[in-house]
Amino acid sequence: RQIGGHTALHQQEGTTFGNATLSITANSADGNGSYLIFGNQRSGSTGGNTIVQSGDEVGTIRFAASDGTDMNSSAAQIRCEIDSTPGSNDMPGRLLFSTTADGSASASERLRIDSSGRILIGDDTAENTMGLNARVQTFGTDASTSGVAIRRGSNDAQAAFLVMSKSRNASVGSRTILQNGDEVGNIFFAADDGTDLVSNTAAIKS
Repeated sequence: RQIGGHTALHQQEGTTFGNATLSITANSADGNGSYLIFGNQRSGSTGGNTIVQSGDEVGTIRFAASDGTDMNSSAAQIRCEIDSTPGSNDMPGRLLFSTTADGSASASERLRIDSSGRILIGDDTAENTMGLNARVQTFGTDASTSGVAIRRGSNDAQAAFLVMSKSRNASVGSRTILQNGDEVGNIFFAADDGTDLVSNTAAIKS
């Protein structure tokens, strides 16, 4: 039967939890684990090896449930796509995380991790702000979707915190002492000047 808008070649169903699950176990005496691998190529025939293109889907994990009529409505999905032009031993990829809003039957992208490791929330296009291409970017059209909240829930006197740090050593975990005048952290307030988000209206620096 069709589930999530697709009729699978292999279908497994059961009436108990154990009969409706799939497990993959690695038993080798080393550090290697189990793999679930999705592949894609463009030859149009089994055994082919034609290169994919930027934007091509590599694989999708789709979560679909019954809405009382059928099981074609997806509640969420995780999708992998090619993120730029690929080549021999060069396969840039991105991950798209999507959820379905209340009142909808299809999932919409909410978060993206692109091939450079940037995390984009609420938008699929990275943007420079103050000339900086931030590692984490969030976008929204109103106050409820364009803010970031940090909350701590604990039965003690400590509050939530945001930490900015700086080291002169480029290796993670290694330490090199800072020098007099080095910046530790910056908070910029940037406004749209009609061309780009480059107008620095104010800044807090340490």
